[in-house]
Amino acid sequence: MPRYALLILFTLLCACIAIYAIWTINVSKRKQDNLLSEFNRIDRSLKNSNDSLRRRAPIPEIEISAAAAAIVAGIDSMKHDIAMAANRKEGNAFTFPDKNKLLVLKQRLLNFNTLVREKFPGKAGINAGDFINLDDVRTGNKSTAWEVYYFENSNSFAAITELTYMSVQVQKLKQKILR
Repeated sequence: MPRYALLILFTLLCACIAIYAIWTINVSKRKQDNLLSEFNRIDRSLKNSNDSLRRRAPIPEIEISAAAAAIVAGIDSMKHDIAMAANRKEGNAFTFPDKNKLLVLKQRLLNFNTLVREKFPGKAGINAGDFINLDDVRTGNKSTAWEVYYFENSNSFAAITELTYMSVQVQKLKQKILR
C-alpha cells in the first residue's frame, strides 16, 4: 500500500512539473513578441526620467554634504602631510609645505560658508560662531593672512589641532543643516 501511494505521489509531481513547463513555454512564446517593444518603452522612460533629473536644480542639502565631504577629505590629507613632515623634521618650527592645498582649503571653506548663508538663511540653530572665520588675523596694527598665521612658523601640533577644529566645525554645521 505505501508503495502505491509513493508511486501516485511521484506521478502527480511529474505531472505538475510537466504542466508548469508547458505553461512556461506558452508564456515565453506570447511574451517574446512584446519583449523588444517593452524594452524600448522602459528604456525611453528611464532616459526621460534621467534627463528630467539633470534639469532640476541641485538639492541644497546634497550640495552641503558634498562640500563638507570635500573639505574634510582635504583636511585629512593635510593632517597626514603635517604628520609626515613632522616625522622628518627635528626642529620645533613648522611651515606647511604645500601652499596650493592651503589656498584650496581656504577657498572651499569660503564657498562652504557662502553656500550655507545663501541656501539656509535664518535656519534655526545656526549661529555666526558656527562659521569658520577666514579673515586675516590682526595682531596689533599688523594684519597677517589667515593661512600664514596658522600654518607658517607654527608648531605641527597646533596646525593639526587647528585643522581638526575646522573639520569638526564643518561637520557640526552640516549636521545642524541636515537636522
